[in-house]
Amino acid sequence: YRVIFGDIHAPEFIYHGSLLGTSMQIISALQARTLLSHGCEGFLDTIHDTTSDVPSIHDQPIVSEFPDVFPDELPGIPLVREVEFNIELIIGSEPISKAPYRMAPIELKELKDQLHELLE
Repeated sequence: YRVIFGDIHAPEFIYHGSLLGTSMQIISALQARTLLSHGCEGFLDTIHDTTSDVPSIHDQPIVSEFPDVFPDELPGIPLVREVEFNIELIIGSEPISKAPYRMAPIELKELKDQLHELLE
């Protein structure tokens, strides 16, 4: 494998090596946070596998089935459209900050049955 170390303040450094018989240890974000809070040093890296082929969007069966939905080139930025929906507010009104009335499921079913009976 080949690892390229890059920094804006230092020249690029390339490391060549192999992983014969070793495995990489992966830790979770929570474990990393714990280690950092205990004074351990940490480094943020981005890893790109340049040896594998990157699949094309056209390799996906659904894309080739609907070519009009997935064009090769985008037509451009969407047009600016007018807003067709608005909510008119009353001047001086404030949003209602009241908790919803909660009911036990059995009571709610009974209330619905009674309302349905009254509407018939």
